[in-house]
Amino acid sequence: MSDNMKVTSKGLRTTAGHLDDMADKFATVRDRLVASNTEHWGKWGTDDFGKTFEGDKGYIPSHENLMDNLNGKIDLLQNYSDGLNESADELDRAELANYEDLEGI
Repeated sequence: MSDNMKVTSKGLRTTAGHLDDMADKFATVRDRLVASNTEHWGKWGTDDFGKTFEGDKGYIPSHENLMDNLNGKIDLLQNYSDGLNESADELDRAELANYEDLEGI
């Protein structure tokens, strides 16, 4: 036996708002990290230790990977939010069209 599911434009927009809030929180974390990194970038030096620290498997590639992942999550959440808002708009248009069709009966 399956459960019924109810979708409303209000519910879609509410969920989209929650996704926007999460995207904003991720962006705040990213921005704080960028600000902190900018302030301290390169302080590990240019000696052998510093070169190893930032090297091929070190800090810089890890930092770039983290930034790519954070930006990807932010984009994903925003895209989902946009899709839900567009779906809510379409649902509202369909409901209005149905109402107008019934009004003429």
